[in-house]
Amino acid sequence: MGHNGFLGERVSVEGAMIFDLGLIFSARVLDVSLNTMRTILMVKGRRYAAAICGFFEVLVYIIALSRVFGSLGEPIRLAVYAAGFSTGIIVGSLIEERLALGYLGAQIITPAENEQLVEVLREARFGVTTWSGRGRTGEKLVINVLFRRSRAHDLEKLIIQQDEHKKSFVVFSEPKMFRGGFMQRK
Repeated sequence: MGHNGFLGERVSVEGAMIFDLGLIFSARVLDVSLNTMRTILMVKGRRYAAAICGFFEVLVYIIALSRVFGSLGEPIRLAVYAAGFSTGIIVGSLIEERLALGYLGAQIITPAENEQLVEVLREARFGVTTWSGRGRTGEKLVINVLFRRSRAHDLEKLIIQQDEHKKSFVVFSEPKMFRGGFMQRK
């Protein structure tokens, strides 16, 4: 029985180590993902949501750090902690892409005869403002569009469909704030 007891003890120690490493990794992924979200919320002016996110971020961070701090002599814990950080950056950016918080602006500079693009964008319920411009190769149509980030792919697809000769120049930007216009902010 002594032999079985030793083996059972060893398995439980290894199981505890695997659990601990999994906890460190998961907590670090969650903590860094929350950090990404908190930063985005702050930039978007959502300070109360950012504060709540920060509260949980710090709690999870302390849990992860406490599992590593007493074990600085164990390189595997440090490596798992760092791997959790790196993975958290990727997960945080994927979450941010999926949530697509906020708005983007696009300025499309296209040949003047591309007026059909304006109509297509309006039919797709994009707010569009246009004006005439002059570029190196002649008259241009300048199109400004403000839209929810979640619709960025839709806009890009419409532009590509209407610009088969790839003559349009498109610049995306992120407005800090705006008011009024066709699309009212909630």
